[in-house]
Amino acid sequence: MTAQTHRHLVNLEILISDIEMLAPGDLATAPHIRLLDSIRRELTALEASAINETQQGFQQLVGTTTLKQGLKDKRMLTIYNRLLGYILQHWRASTKIDEIIDSQFDNHADERLELLRTKSIRAKSQCKTIMLAMGNCDANYFLTLFGLQQEAWLVQV
Repeated sequence: MTAQTHRHLVNLEILISDIEMLAPGDLATAPHIRLLDSIRRELTALEASAINETQQGFQQLVGTTTLKQGLKDKRMLTIYNRLLGYILQHWRASTKIDEIIDSQFDNHADERLELLRTKSIRAKSQCKTIMLAMGNCDANYFLTLFGLQQEAWLVQV
């Protein structure tokens, strides 16, 4: 299982380096969102393969990567995965809201907008709650790692 876990860590590092190569104007756009979605899938696969690893073995594997600061513990995989899920949920709901406002405004648009706004606000709120629990240092590392240094995600502890 160690080889599989290592392969997922390498894939994760490659995806993160792809985010680092994005131009500042490309952050929070479709390519960035696709990369975050790929990272989330890779985190899920890494979490599944890391179940069979001991905490010490996992730390040794992560210690050889650039992710050692953020993945100090196997539980951080779940936290990162959940945070990315909330961020993607917020962005998708916001995109749908913009599409409805721009083109599909009909009799039921108000209901759809209200549901999507609620979904977006809830996802963003849950994300910020988890980041507050993580602490300022870990939350800012997460935001920087995944190219999320926009004002919408910054958390002050």
